[in-house]
Amino acid sequence: MLRALRDLARTSGSEFSDDLSAVWGAAFWLLSDPQTPDAVNAEVLRAVALEDGVRVVDRRAHVDGRLGVALGIDEKYPVQFVFDPNDGAFLGLIGHPARSKNWVGPDEPRWTTTFESRIVDSAPRPPENLLDDFEQSNGPPA
Repeated sequence: MLRALRDLARTSGSEFSDDLSAVWGAAFWLLSDPQTPDAVNAEVLRAVALEDGVRVVDRRAHVDGRLGVALGIDEKYPVQFVFDPNDGAFLGLIGHPARSKNWVGPDEPRWTTTFESRIVDSAPRPPENLLDDFEQSNGPPA
């Protein structure tokens, strides 16, 4: 998996300053894509957790009402990957707004991104009146 993460970073056209940055960036791309299968997320988390420089930054990270463990690297990368310690499932991302050198605000607010997936037997249907306003105008709302 680490080789695949490095290859993804290298072929993406992005230039990373070091190997850990490349792996972390590629992991972020995969973990933040809601179409990435749960099994792939689990492999990504396992691979990233074994990298030198990755550490547990919060053993009680709260994401969308769920408690997990947050992995992170130095302050240069304010995004943390949160997983369920019981089953290893990816719970989401936690980050902090970009801070300038004059930052005087608190550690909060933090942003979170979570995903929920379900197996369904049919595609969702939009509400019947979804386009009512659009069809009565000369185009999409501005």
